[in-house]
Amino acid sequence: MSLIRPWDSPASKYCWRARSHCRSGSRASGGLLFGSRFQKLRPLGVIYPALFILFIATAGKTYYLTPIYTLLFAAGAVLLDPMMERRRQLATIFSSAILLGGVALVPMTVPVLSLDNFLAYQRAIGIVPPVMERHEQAALPQNFADMFGWDELVDAVEQVAASLSPEERARAVVLAQNYGEAGSVEFLGAGRELPPVVCGHNSYWDWRPETIEGPMIALGSTREELEVWFEHVEHVDTIRCKWCMPYQNNSPVHIARGLRVPIEEFWSSIRVYR
Repeated sequence: MSLIRPWDSPASKYCWRARSHCRSGSRASGGLLFGSRFQKLRPLGVIYPALFILFIATAGKTYYLTPIYTLLFAAGAVLLDPMMERRRQLATIFSSAILLGGVALVPMTVPVLSLDNFLAYQRAIGIVPPVMERHEQAALPQNFADMFGWDELVDAVEQVAASLSPEERARAVVLAQNYGEAGSVEFLGAGRELPPVVCGHNSYWDWRPETIEGPMIALGSTREELEVWFEHVEHVDTIRCKWCMPYQNNSPVHIARGLRVPIEEFWSSIRVYR
């Protein structure tokens, strides 16, 4: 029988990925639960630990709890206020530390540096943002890496659509693997007269058409996956992007024709919620 070490537990890993939030959240939640000034707000003090335990139990991502910290930071500020009133010098030091820390972290959240300078800055301050997705990570943190690759994707869709005959193009659709791809084609492709987008990811699935009468420009799917559903599959392009997430780089683009399964079966097979 193998033992789970405390530092290998889901709770410790979750706290390590969002350690600063865990500390501040726990203190503010304690203040809401036990502080005499928060008698009417006791339920709010229960919400944070309850959700924290829930996300650990369900292997939730670290940013799921982010919205509640606005409430907890406000509660923590109210708790600190009396002490700051008594010790003005401490208040000045505390405020300055928050300000300087915030300024130092601006490049980690806002793209104010060039890519090379950002990577050098990240190495210099020794702060690595927490992993937000269960995928191979890029050289950039995901909040920046996710800004790359969309123009290349939309350009590829436009070129492939232009290669179709007018008859096929009028009936074609774009099959995206996730809402990021689908949204980029719709938003960045506005005005380019691109085919409509279909996608099985989350609520995009609810907007699926009842029929597919023309070819499908499939993004990111492998030939083997598409051949399960279509009679003819042709690889026509590969999307490459240096700074995007690895799963978006070297992404294949196929034209699939001749749906070989009932449309309801196709939609059910690509439906995914995550």
